[in-house]
Amino acid sequence: MKRRRFVGAVAASAGLLAMPSWVVAWVPAVKITRFRVGLFSDMALLGSRVEVHDGREVVCRTYGPSPDPPPDRENHYEAAVIEIGDRFWYRAKGVTIEVTAHEANRVIGYPMLHYFTMALLLHVRIKRAKEGVLLPA
Repeated sequence: MKRRRFVGAVAASAGLLAMPSWVVAWVPAVKITRFRVGLFSDMALLGSRVEVHDGREVVCRTYGPSPDPPPDRENHYEAAVIEIGDRFWYRAKGVTIEVTAHEANRVIGYPMLHYFTMALLLHVRIKRAKEGVLLPA
């Protein structure tokens, strides 16, 4: 009886979306990770700690988005990584481009526009895509 209700619910939702019922039943989960991309000067010092490496004391600082972020501008904006199944997309400034899993993880881990960071490379790809010139991934 429970199986009939499930199949009926899937068929009803498929009818609303004008899709076959098997399409609705096999839609993969979507994961969206939102974060703020910005310059290092826009980030705030969240904390610091002292660690000992090879007998020397090293100060490790943690930076992150400031509590009062500045308004959106060319180099400071909201972005998102969208994961559907094993495919990834990066969305910023109203443009969506496909990225690899490695690129997605690196930009989530360090979303600062700094030399040789993935955020900077994707920033340039978004800018070119907005202009209509796509770079190879």
